[in-house]
Amino acid sequence: MREGGKSIPTRSQIADYSQNKFLGRLKQRSRETLRGVRNSVHQRSWKYVLLLSAMDSIVAESET
Repeated sequence: MREGGKSIPTRSQIADYSQNKFLGRLKQRSRETLRGVRNSVHQRSWKYVLLLSAMDSIVAESET
């Protein structure tokens, strides 16, 4: 977000910013989790894999 000379961010802009920050953190964490799971995916049950692939698609949807 660019800081203009005298532009004060509105409440909705602040909310958007904090939500994006939170989503970014959430996405990064889930990516790390997914990376770890994919590395040890042969040890997991297929139900767990299914759950994580669903999580992956939810994360991908929130990125668009």
